[in-house]
Amino acid sequence: MMTVINKSEYKDKLREVITEITGIKDFKDDDVFTELGIDSLTVLELIQEIEDEFDILIPEETIEEYFTDFNSVYQNIMKLMDEKE
Repeated sequence: MMTVINKSEYKDKLREVITEITGIKDFKDDDVFTELGIDSLTVLELIQEIEDEFDILIPEETIEEYFTDFNSVYQNIMKLMDEKE
Protein backbone atom coordinates (compact mmCIF):
# COMPACT_ATOMS: atom_id res chain seq x y z
CA MET A 1 0.00 0.00 0.00
CA MET A 2 1.28 3.46 -0.88
CA THR A 3 1.88 5.95 1.91
CA VAL A 4 0.37 9.25 0.86
CA ILE A 5 1.55 12.42 2.56
CA ASN A 6 -0.65 15.23 1.27
CA LYS A 7 -3.84 15.87 -0.63
CA SER A 8 -2.10 16.71 -3.90
CA GLU A 9 -0.53 13.25 -3.82
CA TYR A 10 -3.99 11.73 -3.40
CA LYS A 11 -5.12 13.69 -6.43
CA ASP A 12 -2.12 12.55 -8.48
CA LYS A 13 -2.65 8.93 -7.43
CA LEU A 14 -6.34 9.11 -8.34
CA ARG A 15 -5.40 10.45 -11.79
CA GLU A 16 -2.99 7.53 -12.21
CA VAL A 17 -5.68 5.01 -11.25
CA ILE A 18 -8.22 6.50 -13.66
CA THR A 19 -5.67 6.55 -16.49
CA GLU A 20 -4.56 2.99 -15.73
CA ILE A 21 -8.12 1.61 -15.79
CA THR A 22 -9.55 3.70 -18.63
CA GLY A 23 -6.52 4.39 -20.82
CA ILE A 24 -7.56 8.06 -20.88
CA LYS A 25 -4.53 10.23 -20.16
CA ASP A 26 -5.79 13.71 -20.87
CA PHE A 27 -8.92 14.72 -18.98
CA LYS A 28 -10.01 17.76 -17.03
CA ASP A 29 -11.19 17.61 -13.43
CA ASP A 30 -14.75 18.43 -14.47
CA ASP A 31 -15.01 16.19 -17.57
CA VAL A 32 -18.07 13.97 -17.21
CA PHE A 33 -17.06 10.31 -17.23
CA THR A 34 -19.84 9.20 -19.58
CA GLU A 35 -18.76 11.87 -22.08
CA LEU A 36 -15.24 10.41 -21.92
CA GLY A 37 -16.67 6.99 -22.79
CA ILE A 38 -16.37 5.59 -19.27
CA ASP A 39 -19.26 3.16 -18.79
CA SER A 40 -20.74 1.61 -15.65
CA LEU A 41 -18.55 -1.51 -15.85
CA THR A 42 -15.45 0.65 -16.00
CA VAL A 43 -16.72 2.66 -13.04
CA LEU A 44 -17.00 -0.60 -11.07
CA GLU A 45 -13.37 -1.40 -11.97
CA LEU A 46 -12.37 2.09 -10.87
CA ILE A 47 -14.15 1.69 -7.56
CA GLN A 48 -12.44 -1.59 -6.84
CA GLU A 49 -9.01 -0.19 -7.65
CA ILE A 50 -9.64 3.02 -5.66
CA GLU A 51 -10.80 1.02 -2.64
CA ASP A 52 -7.65 -1.10 -2.82
CA GLU A 53 -5.29 1.79 -3.47
CA PHE A 54 -6.67 4.15 -0.82
CA ASP A 55 -7.72 1.47 1.68
CA ILE A 56 -11.30 2.73 1.89
CA LEU A 57 -14.76 1.27 1.34
CA ILE A 58 -16.99 3.24 -1.01
CA PRO A 59 -20.65 2.89 -0.02
CA GLU A 60 -22.71 1.52 -2.89
CA GLU A 61 -25.37 4.20 -2.45
CA THR A 62 -22.81 6.96 -3.19
CA ILE A 63 -21.61 5.56 -6.51
CA GLU A 64 -24.23 7.11 -8.77
CA GLU A 65 -23.88 10.51 -7.11
CA TYR A 66 -20.10 10.71 -6.75
CA PHE A 67 -18.72 8.82 -9.72
CA THR A 68 -19.65 11.33 -12.39
CA ASP A 69 -16.39 13.24 -12.85
CA PHE A 70 -12.89 13.47 -11.37
CA ASN A 71 -13.75 16.28 -8.93
CA SER A 72 -16.68 14.36 -7.48
CA VAL A 73 -14.65 11.20 -7.06
CA TYR A 74 -11.77 13.10 -5.47
CA GLN A 75 -14.05 14.91 -3.02
CA ASN A 76 -15.76 11.65 -2.06
CA ILE A 77 -12.40 9.96 -1.45
CA MET A 78 -11.21 12.86 0.71
CA LYS A 79 -14.41 12.68 2.74
CA LEU A 80 -14.02 8.93 3.23
CA MET A 81 -10.34 9.33 4.17
CA ASP A 82 -11.23 12.00 6.75
CA GLU A 83 -13.90 9.74 8.24
CA LYS A 84 -11.40 6.91 8.46
CA GLU A 85 -8.97 8.90 10.61
